[in-house]
Amino acid sequence: MAATRAHALDPLIRRLHSHTPLPPRATKALRAVPHELRPVAAGELLTRQGQRVRECLVLITGFAMLHKIVSPGGRQILFFAMPGDLLNLDGILSPCNYNVETLSDCSVVALSCEALAGLYGDEAIGKALFLELSWQGAILREWLANIGSRNARTRIAHLLCELSLRLEQAELSERRRFELPVTQEQLADATGLSLMHMSRTLKALELEKLIRRDGRSITILDWERLQSVGGFDGAYLSVARG
Repeated sequence: MAATRAHALDPLIRRLHSHTPLPPRATKALRAVPHELRPVAAGELLTRQGQRVRECLVLITGFAMLHKIVSPGGRQILFFAMPGDLLNLDGILSPCNYNVETLSDCSVVALSCEALAGLYGDEAIGKALFLELSWQGAILREWLANIGSRNARTRIAHLLCELSLRLEQAELSERRRFELPVTQEQLADATGLSLMHMSRTLKALELEKLIRRDGRSITILDWERLQSVGGFDGAYLSVARG
């Protein structure tokens, strides 16, 4: 049997299919949406806060982040995006209230928001897109609880558990070891901590032999204990699946 030719929108189709089964007609309709595969350098803004987007972006390779500028020189990171993630899906309906910025050299697929919005009437596609937004919302609510109700040690342990599990689910790493192009400053901005507090807490987790760091590589030495320290229950990462 001949191998099926890869399509630029296959990562999007796999992501939506992981939420709910997509029949062949839905797959065909998605592949027909006008789109373009683009390389993007690290540190580029793909979507600006307050911007009404005309293109929906799917991350194919590399890593990105969603963040808000909350004061002069202040930033709150809302989400770390990995390959397969949709970066600005809610911008189809209203202006984005966040920035999308690349953390590494990336490739993205840009597809017509107008054409994609036209597929919401398809029951399977509309359900899958709704579930994708629900999944992203579940992560955002967990991050809000993390920042608002947990101490520094718990916040960082929880975030490391989430990133590890998400990378494993995306088949990008094993649970116990992963690499991210994320600085300590960016981790601090994701958890509402100062850079100094972040540095001290990471060192403390290493001294407790919960994690080991080597550059951007993190090895989880004791998953069960780190999960306990972070009060981590990964059920919210599967809220849109099943």
